[in-house]
Amino acid sequence: PTRLECMMQDFPTVISAEKSERVGFTSIAAEMCFSPVKNATADGVVLQGKGTAAGTAATGEADHYQAYRKILQSIGCQVEEAEPETYKGISVIPGPQVVVYPEFASCPGEYKAKFPTPEKVKISPKSTLIIRGPNVTINSLDLDGTLIIDVPAHLEVSIEDLEIKNDGWHKIAVDDDEAKEIIKMRGYKMERKKQAVIKKQRDVVKAAGGADGEWWDVSDCAIL
Repeated sequence: PTRLECMMQDFPTVISAEKSERVGFTSIAAEMCFSPVKNATADGVVLQGKGTAAGTAATGEADHYQAYRKILQSIGCQVEEAEPETYKGISVIPGPQVVVYPEFASCPGEYKAKFPTPEKVKISPKSTLIIRGPNVTINSLDLDGTLIIDVPAHLEVSIEDLEIKNDGWHKIAVDDDEAKEIIKMRGYKMERKKQAVIKKQRDVVKAAGGADGEWWDVSDCAIL
C-alpha cells in the first residue's frame, strides 16, 4: 500500500472559506532545507551531469554543512568556501564543515545572539566547527583546523580572541574495495588528524588541543 500524504497544493481545497484567510505558507530555498539522499552514486553522476541535484550520500552531507555556512555568512561571519572536490564522480564542496546542535541554535534568527560580533569570526576552507551547548557565545574566533565545543546546559562559555590552527579533519577518497558500505556509498572517509576540544572535565570547563593533546586551563584559551 502507498503512504498517506497530502500535497501542498491540495491543502487549500479542503479549507473552508472563513478559515482560508488565516492560512499561508513560507517558501525557503531548497539548499537551506531539502537535500535528499535517495540515489545510487552512478545515478547521481548522471543527474549532476545534467545540472540536476545528485541526491547522493556525498551531496546530502555536503549540503548539510553548506546550510550552516550560509547562515553564518548571512549574518556577517567570514566563512571561506573550499574548492569543489570529486568523489566517485560526484562533485561536492568539502568545507568548511560546520555542525550546529539544535540546543545551540535551532533557527537562523538565533545565530545573531550566538555570534554578536560576526565580523570577528573567521573560518578557513579546511576547517571543521562543531558546537553543542545552549549557553555558548562566540564573540571572536579565528579557526584554521578543527574545533569541537561541547559543554553542558548549566555552564556558560564565551569564546573570546580564540585562535585555533591545527591539521584538522580531512576527506580521503575510497574505492569500491572499501569494506563498509556506508563509507563506500559516500566515496570518502574522514581522517581525523588533530582537533581542539572545549568541554567539561570534572567541574571545570577546559580546552584540549596542544601538540600532545594536553589539557589547558580555561584562561589559557581565552574562554571566559
